[in-house]
Amino acid sequence: MVKDFYALTDRGRSRRLRAIAERVLDEYDLDVTHMRALSDATNAVFKLVCRNADRYALRVGMGPPSGHTADEMRSEMEWLTALSDLDSPRVP
Repeated sequence: MVKDFYALTDRGRSRRLRAIAERVLDEYDLDVTHMRALSDATNAVFKLVCRNADRYALRVGMGPPSGHTADEMRSEMEWLTALSDLDSPRVP
């Protein structure tokens, strides 16, 4: 039986989030050589560095206990999609 996420220790939550991030990355054609956790407050954010030096941020939502409804999360995804069309500065 899988232990409830919020019953885990901080270290346990970090390990679970990293495992989720690694499984998500299997769905993308990225050759990630380095993944570093940047935050795990409301959402987990990982910095990714690829073999070709491309860099990405991967955000893992931590679900309904954060207070977001499915409609709010869908709206946020639409907003992020719209932002991806902008030419914006990137974090090194």
